[in-house]
Amino acid sequence: MAAEFVAEYRDLLAQLKRNDKRDINCLSMLAEDNKQYAAAIVDAIEQHILVVRSCCSARVRSHA
Repeated sequence: MAAEFVAEYRDLLAQLKRNDKRDINCLSMLAEDNKQYAAAIVDAIEQHILVVRSCCSARVRSHA
């Protein structure tokens, strides 16, 4: 169950393409309802931030 939930959460994070309050609230509610997976949720969010950050940095460098 944990692996399935974390995989689904990672997929939802990957679909997050803009700063949409409704989508972010949905992710927050999922995290709150599944506190038993808190460490895995934090890891998924941290990894997503690193991916997005590197993607954005590459995009900025290519426009410079």
